[in-house]
Amino acid sequence: MKPIIFILTFLFVGHNSISQDWVYIGTDVKGDKIWIKSKYVSKRGDYNNENIIKVWDKKKSKINTIIKNHKEVKVYNVEILTLCEYDCKEKRRKLITKTIYNSKGDVIDSFTIPDYLQDWTEIVPESVGETILENVCELFN
Repeated sequence: MKPIIFILTFLFVGHNSISQDWVYIGTDVKGDKIWIKSKYVSKRGDYNNENIIKVWDKKKSKINTIIKNHKEVKVYNVEILTLCEYDCKEKRRKLITKTIYNSKGDVIDSFTIPDYLQDWTEIVPESVGETILENVCELFN
């Protein structure tokens, strides 16, 4: 009996520790769920003000469109991992890399933007992007 309880306890505790890697942010207007990684990749800034934070976010999307063979293809039940830098002071973000997985966990699309092409974009007020920015800045500053 004790081995069964030990195994069940181990599985339960193990599952909870895995789920703690991500902080749930919320749901967007399409019903997609969004998380940010509980640990940032890096922080940098100027004059000891580390206001630029590089962090992963994750989105579970019911439907997404990708380009395959120069055609738009709809894919269902995908997970999208995105690495971005967030500038807490200027309220903007920079996309670095994005990977899209199908429901089986296979990569169906992926890209990384070269450094010289990465560009800051302003965060739209009252958007999911603003919610992510606020959470990143609150958690890591």
